[in-house]
Amino acid sequence: VSPDNMRTVPASQLSWNIDGSLPANIDNLSWDLQTSGMLISGWNWQTGGDCILEGSLLSCHGSEGGTFSGTLTLDQPVDAPPQFHPFSVNASNHSGYNIDFSIQVLQVFRSDISIISPTESPLLMNVSEATWIVLRLENPGNGPDNYDLTARLVPNENFTEDPGIVFNIPSPNYSINAAGLRQVPVQVTLPLDTPARQGMMIEFSLRSQGDDSVYDLVLMDVEARQDHRWNVSLLDGAASLPSGEGVFTAPGTATTLTLSVTNIGNFDDTLDVASSLTLSLIGNDTQTDWEISGGSSGILDVNQSTTIIIDLNVPELAWNGTIAHVQFALSSDGLQLQLFTVDVEVNQLPLWIVRATGSDLDVEPGGSNITLELEQRGNYPSRAYLSAAINAAGWNLSTPNDLPILDPGQSVSISIFVKPPDGAISGPSVEMMIVARNGDGRGEGTTILPVRVKPAYDFSTTTPANWEGWLVSDSGGMPRVTIANTGNAPNQLHIELLGLPLGWGPVETNVSLAWGEQKGVPIDLIPDSGWDHSNIPIQIRVTDAGGKVITSDANITYSVISWASSPVMWGALGDDKIVQFHGAAVSSVSSAGTQLEATQNGWILPSPNGEGTLIASSTQGDVTLAYSAHMQVATTRPVSCTLDSNLSVQPLVTCAIANGTEPFTWSIILRSADGGLISQLDGTTAAGTTDYANLSTTGWSPTTGIHELTLLVFSSEGKLQTSESKQYIVRASGWNIGVGIEETNSGDLNVLIDRENYQIMEEPNCRVELNQGTWSKTIAVDITATLAPKLSVARPSGDQSIPVNATFSCQAPWDIDDIPSDNTAEIVLSNQPEILPIDSTTTYSIATALLIIAVLWLLGVIKPRRTSHAPVQRRKVVKESKRKTDSIRQTATPEPKQEESTTQLEEDITAPEPEASEEDITEMQESLIEVEDSEPEPPDEELDEFELRLRKLRERSG
Repeated sequence: VSPDNMRTVPASQLSWNIDGSLPANIDNLSWDLQTSGMLISGWNWQTGGDCILEGSLLSCHGSEGGTFSGTLTLDQPVDAPPQFHPFSVNASNHSGYNIDFSIQVLQVFRSDISIISPTESPLLMNVSEATWIVLRLENPGNGPDNYDLTARLVPNENFTEDPGIVFNIPSPNYSINAAGLRQVPVQVTLPLDTPARQGMMIEFSLRSQGDDSVYDLVLMDVEARQDHRWNVSLLDGAASLPSGEGVFTAPGTATTLTLSVTNIGNFDDTLDVASSLTLSLIGNDTQTDWEISGGSSGILDVNQSTTIIIDLNVPELAWNGTIAHVQFALSSDGLQLQLFTVDVEVNQLPLWIVRATGSDLDVEPGGSNITLELEQRGNYPSRAYLSAAINAAGWNLSTPNDLPILDPGQSVSISIFVKPPDGAISGPSVEMMIVARNGDGRGEGTTILPVRVKPAYDFSTTTPANWEGWLVSDSGGMPRVTIANTGNAPNQLHIELLGLPLGWGPVETNVSLAWGEQKGVPIDLIPDSGWDHSNIPIQIRVTDAGGKVITSDANITYSVISWASSPVMWGALGDDKIVQFHGAAVSSVSSAGTQLEATQNGWILPSPNGEGTLIASSTQGDVTLAYSAHMQVATTRPVSCTLDSNLSVQPLVTCAIANGTEPFTWSIILRSADGGLISQLDGTTAAGTTDYANLSTTGWSPTTGIHELTLLVFSSEGKLQTSESKQYIVRASGWNIGVGIEETNSGDLNVLIDRENYQIMEEPNCRVELNQGTWSKTIAVDITATLAPKLSVARPSGDQSIPVNATFSCQAPWDIDDIPSDNTAEIVLSNQPEILPIDSTTTYSIATALLIIAVLWLLGVIKPRRTSHAPVQRRKVVKESKRKTDSIRQTATPEPKQEESTTQLEEDITAPEPEASEEDITEMQESLIEVEDSEPEPPDEELDEFELRLRKLRERSG
């Protein structure tokens, strides 16, 4: 057997050669390996060549006395222990033939290490917390061995050096038998400042002590899990409070709780705050509607800080001493981190409120109670103490005593007796200040309420004892009936005329009277055109805002001259008045022998006062007209006011109040022509001082048109101090009217109107004026017609080289449109043949002659000389003559005027005539031409002397 000894580590296909010689008389040799020690568990023997292994019997074959050669092969297990194995066995079928060899199994040093748990990769580890790693240590060698277990950080791009990882290995050395296993738990702790989400590689090594070149490694991919760590505190002023502290708040406030937060984790992070609260209510506090919000820090880098504002709404009536226990649940990425708590306690805040909800702030002239509501808006049960005052002289009031103790939110009705001064008027308001406070003066609530004298509507109507009746001329008249406001407030009256015949008007109107104001009935009564001037009895019924009705009798009487302005006058003593008249043209007016001055607006009646008469003179004689002037004596405080001429100026009204020895209470009223109140200002000027007052028209939106505004200044006694009136034009924008002019084929003119947004124009009074040299023509235009107006005008007869100008205009308030430049146009007319004008007298004469001929013809006085076919022939002649004339008109150039020039039937352009006459002439011309066309004339030889003369006249005219 060769080799006779083999040194080897556990291996497979270990081979030996078996060579031998057979005895002379035997062809095989056999050996029983059972006793040789070769049959070791796990060992696998195989043969080849001349040798065969059957079971435990090894036999080699050959020829008798010959030789044999075979192989013996061994497969060892890898863990075959190191040992010397000598083998010797004698042949079982022939002694003296032994097999002798040996094998020395050497020890193999092997190492194997692996991670049993955890198995995820990368492994997320919490910083500063030990993480258990279970290692599997294995000795895959064939003999026992001692091992060294170590761990370290493998540097990479994230960590070039160990950040301070702590490895807690139970023992650094381990003895493991061949094919033995050990499970070793190891703790790994990442340092607190390990950045999160940055991969690191940790290496575990198992090294054999028998052969230090033998080792095994296992790597673990590790990341530090994000560490959601925060520093949180509550800011209270300059103090920073930890969890569990308390703060104070006021009721009815939107309190803010400010959290200061810092990210002390290992990665950028967001801190979310979920808020909740529980209440510890004190006393009878039932206010549970506290509200609190949450918040979030947003993303913060490591070590970055911010503040989170938490809104806490405290009920207005939360009681002093009530505590809200607030909890802030802090979380990040859905991970609950911690609870932060704070107690919020309500401070004491006293407060009282006085309301006039639903109460009547109008006081009876003799005094009355004003009922108000007193509400406890503090946050602790308290009793209120009241004081009150009015900022005007002569007013008295009293307040209640011994009010009850009220809990927060409770209210009680209180009555304050208010008495205005005697004779006070309604309208001007005074300010009543009411103060409610606690007994210690805290919680003061001040309320200022406007108080005025309650309106007491009343009026009277009077007629003079010697009243002449309601004088009315054919063009109208106003009555000498006085209506006086005897109440203490402005009064709106409705006036009706009862019993008027049909065709008379107006039959009703409205009038507004200020305090103490007196006016005449503002109806200018227009009679029916068929009135026979007989007296007509009627009734005047007046109804005021309070529902009072007065009916007075009146007798309508005819007068050649009557009042066009009211014969009832009212104002400040010393004011002049303008009077106007209806009827016959008045040439002069006198009063007490003094002639009145005539102006464009009427006659000036100087300083009227009381009952008086005027004498109005006309061509029909003198007429005496009576008037009633109720003039007011002003106080010693002169007041002068001006109204700015520009309506857009604010303030529009400026009044100066002169100095005086007594306080002066006044009211300034600005009203429209229909009595509507635009603005009012009330005040008091102290003694020994001057004062100024301004009124604006803010909030008044007048319509487009002409508006008359009247300013009235009254004293507190209702006496008129001064009055002013002014008219204002309110124009509209966003509309435009343009005018154009063109010449027709016949030489006439067309005036063209272009309209934009004309629909907004209400009752415009517009016209177009045409001018050429000394010629002019004015045409009224209905600009609101459905179709755009197109005006046709006959050609003017002036110098054709002078342009014809057209100018469009409207009366105010439609006198200014958006594009004023297109309100004019002009055209230069083309040349036309000379025309011999025929005046209206000539035209009338021709028509009369034709009419006489027709009558004589019908009566048989004039007899035709020819047969009935003549008219047909005559028609042809006239038509041919007319065609020749038309041809001449189209081709001829203008020539100097000659005796034999062509005559046309045109408008009379040599002398000015009314427009209607010009249109009549044109119609007559067209009628005459139609007669000529329908009745052609016979040849000259067939006509008598009269007909020949008529033909010559026609030819000269046509």
